[in-house]
Amino acid sequence: MTVWVSYADPVYASADGSMINCQLTLEDGTVVPFTASKNDVEPYGVELYDTIIANQASIPIGPYVPPARN
Repeated sequence: MTVWVSYADPVYASADGSMINCQLTLEDGTVVPFTASKNDVEPYGVELYDTIIANQASIPIGPYVPPARN
């Protein structure tokens, strides 16, 4: 199982605040985009979401920006 060690650049990915996009650093140093969700079926997604929410005073979460319509 891959373990994440840190995250950066959190931004809300949904208007209701239930999903957050971020850059996730894995234990091998790989950085990947990830969407953490409070309703994720995987426990690590919920754990990361809760961690981001708990640390938003030190690493602020960017606001949700709806996709542009063409």
